[in-house]
Amino acid sequence: MGQHSEKTKKAFNKFFPGAAKGKKVEQMVFTELDKMGFTNDNTLYADCSCPDEINHNDPLEDITSLF
Repeated sequence: MGQHSEKTKKAFNKFFPGAAKGKKVEQMVFTELDKMGFTNDNTLYADCSCPDEINHNDPLEDITSLF
């Protein structure tokens, strides 16, 4: 959220507390799945997420692309 106004950042933090960027979420999910034995060979990825600006506004943080 580097280029957003302070007002926007404040509202985001108020209404989406604990929200994380895609790269952080991907790392957290990978770590947990790895601990449970999930691998590329035994796992099929499927996605169902809202195609809105929160999930898909930055190609480097797009959670669907990262997964």
